Amino acid sequence: MIRGHLRRLGQRLREALLHAGAARMRPVLVTVLATVLGLIPLAVRGGELWQPLAAVHIVSLVAGTALTLVVLPAIYWLMATRLGWIR
Repeated sequence: MIRGHLRRLGQRLREALLHAGAARMRPVLVTVLATVLGLIPLAVRGGELWQPLAAVHIVSLVAGTALTLVVLPAIYWLMATRLGWIR
């Protein structure tokens, strides 16, 4: 997606990554926020089984969001610039 976007618009890698990240940020954050807000009552006042389950879901959603929006584009940029994937 990023390489095709980069080639079509003639943008440099950094600008293409920033544009792609900004385009994905809102839908991902809205989905995660809605799910986390729905799980908070379960994590606070759930039963013996449901509290740990809700806590694990909340932590994994936050970690997955950070990976998707920050870590993976950073790794892509590092590998592309270090290994010369994009000229």
